[in-house]
Amino acid sequence: MSRTETPVDKSVLQDRARQQSAGFALILLIPTVLVCGLLYIASDYGGRCITYGEGCSQGKRGCLPSHVLISAVLWVA
Repeated sequence: MSRTETPVDKSVLQDRARQQSAGFALILLIPTVLVCGLLYIASDYGGRCITYGEGCSQGKRGCLPSHVLISAVLWVA
């Protein structure tokens, strides 16, 4: 006896594929952030900022917590 595919089976398979793709992208996010950080430190501006404290860009006060909060909300969504 052969089993026929129903639209429900296809949607479940598509959802599973999306979840696996999202998980793979999340796993790749960590090395991407680390490589970008290393590239910044290796640059002229980044090295001078880390070593001598010169040329570091100063953000507005309160921007970092708000950006982290927005990122967390978007991640949950």
